[in-house]
Amino acid sequence: MNERRFAIDWVTVRAGRLALDHRPRLRRIPHLPAEGCDRVVTLLSEREGAREIGERVEAAGMQWTWLPLPGGRPPEGRLDLAARDVVATLATRLGEGESILIHCSAGMHRTGMIAYALLRGCGLDGVETLSAIGDLRRHTLDGLDPQLVAWAERAAADCERAAAGCARPAADREGAGRGFGRAAADGEPHANGGAIASLVDAGGVPE
Repeated sequence: MNERRFAIDWVTVRAGRLALDHRPRLRRIPHLPAEGCDRVVTLLSEREGAREIGERVEAAGMQWTWLPLPGGRPPEGRLDLAARDVVATLATRLGEGESILIHCSAGMHRTGMIAYALLRGCGLDGVETLSAIGDLRRHTLDGLDPQLVAWAERAAADCERAAAGCARPAADREGAGRGFGRAAADGEPHANGGAIASLVDAGGVPE
């Protein structure tokens, strides 16, 4: 089997690495540790096959984080709070040196939203974050829209508060994380310019 077929494109974030992808084929999952993957973050629902992916991930010796997000729109209610907590936890894991692969189904809307929040929470500004996402996976950058970016900015602010030792208000914390998730996730400069400019012009991306 050609091992290059399973190569992951990583970017360094803090002491760790980040990669973005679409749903991994089940036969690919056992090869991920050889590519340096420590944790897979699955943003699919149970009916989309999340549990089978998780079983394969854990059988291969990796950590699995499961956050079942709705497709194409920001999470709401308890799932919103759980998603913000997952972003903050992943930022910590990157700081500890983990290599994290994030995926949903097509690797676009859900993956882009969580990746944006995570990169912003790790200290990149808005334009740097969009550029990094475009370098990682152009399709993921194409899937971002101002609504997803706005949610991600709020989640990133939670990361910054957590890093500063500031808790979220108690009313916001209620129900966070319960019932969701299971933790055991140099292109050409001009290639991403149009999509980045569109999001900046929409007013959702701080410079």
